[in-house]
Amino acid sequence: MTKNRWVVLIGFFLFAAALFYIFSYSSQETTASQHKIESISDTGYAFGNETAPVKIVEFSNFECPSCQKSHQEIKEALKQAIDSGAVYYIFKHTSLDQFTKSPLVSERVASLEDDETKPEVMDQIFQEQQSWSKLNEKELIEYLEEMNLTQAVDLEEERATIQEETKELNVSGTPTIFVNDKKVQGALTEKAFKKLLQSSLE
Repeated sequence: MTKNRWVVLIGFFLFAAALFYIFSYSSQETTASQHKIESISDTGYAFGNETAPVKIVEFSNFECPSCQKSHQEIKEALKQAIDSGAVYYIFKHTSLDQFTKSPLVSERVASLEDDETKPEVMDQIFQEQQSWSKLNEKELIEYLEEMNLTQAVDLEEERATIQEETKELNVSGTPTIFVNDKKVQGALTEKAFKKLLQSSLE
């Protein structure tokens, strides 16, 4: 093979590798588009002042690794925004076929009536996701009972409402977050979340 043909082949492979990198990177970026948040119900776990200038609705799943990653990134900034009265936040636990343990977890979390305790429990569940997601049903129940989550709530009607909303709003996966009329798909970094929040407050 001549030197020129080697150069052409190497150039082709480098070009292909560059395209693959660009495609892979862009597929991980969050995307935002305009949607009407007024059409989204308050079904789910709600925190903050309903009259806050910014309404955030998150479609998430306790067993979803990307949701866990996003939660860890934005939780402090989100809590500060809720506590300051700037944000009304609704967490919608979204059923997904690949996550078989999370329905039981969500039923137990829904039994908590104390809005101050619930965020702490949700945070612990996300933090310990890799551990409890490997448990069998008996072990998972024991784990939840150790967290004093001994009661379960029938969420059939709530799941149906959230499932219908995912169809209407083209929510194809979790996490998907609506900040006022902006829809963001994929895990958010703290920096991206703060920027999105600030633009919604302006």
